[in-house]
Amino acid sequence: MVAAQREKTTVRLDRVDAIATQVKAALQSKIQVINSELESAKEKHQAKLELQQKAQKLIKQGFQAAVSDFESWLYLPKLLERYQSKLATALQQGEFSSWQAQFQQDIDGYQQAIQEWVDKACEFFEHQSPGKLIISVPDTPQVIIPEPPEFSQESKKVIPIGLSTGIRLVLKGKVGAAMAGGASYILSKGAKKDKSNSSADSYDHQVAQALSDAAQDYLSCFSTDAFSMVRKYQAKAEKVISLPTNQQPQDTSSQVYQLQLLNSVLERLNAELII
Repeated sequence: MVAAQREKTTVRLDRVDAIATQVKAALQSKIQVINSELESAKEKHQAKLELQQKAQKLIKQGFQAAVSDFESWLYLPKLLERYQSKLATALQQGEFSSWQAQFQQDIDGYQQAIQEWVDKACEFFEHQSPGKLIISVPDTPQVIIPEPPEFSQESKKVIPIGLSTGIRLVLKGKVGAAMAGGASYILSKGAKKDKSNSSADSYDHQVAQALSDAAQDYLSCFSTDAFSMVRKYQAKAEKVISLPTNQQPQDTSSQVYQLQLLNSVLERLNAELII
């Protein structure tokens, strides 16, 4: 009787052990799956961060290169070398508006190159745009023209400027002003020299110098203002060319809780099996 009871008990224990072993294997398998999922989520988050870091580096380099190119172009000696003579000629010929339109196209090219990198950063990092880079040009230049060497009664009404074929001043007395091609021209009585020592060539030189000075003043003012605008915009743009600060990895809280629960059950099961 006792032997039979022991045999039954042994059979039951064997069955319990078999079931416990199966449960333990299932728990371990589920724990392994969850651990793999958590590790995969961690790897994906890390890969995303690394991708963003690479993108930030490339975008920042591109943005800085575009800004550097524009600032190099804005450097006053280079501006004067490239544009002063052409601007003076445009002023001489009364074609300032046409010259300014082409000048604005050159500016727009540099603006667009900078803006493209900022737009890429906003799209990639999901930042709000800091707005467009706006570069304004100075007011139309005012050219101070010296009074011609011989100011006769016949020339009081209409006097051609020495080097110009496109500008004529409408005068009232000995000081006059006119608009031509988008620029203003003033005949300056105070700028004249001793008529007895003046010649057509020297007067033409004075007019040419006045046009050159006006071109230089215009470009100098533009360079100073544009540098300031670029640097203010650069400070705004650099804030969007940065990694988001509130990035969180994928929500794995439920999986972590489930993992803790399964580990707890497995520990208790192991303890029961030892007993």
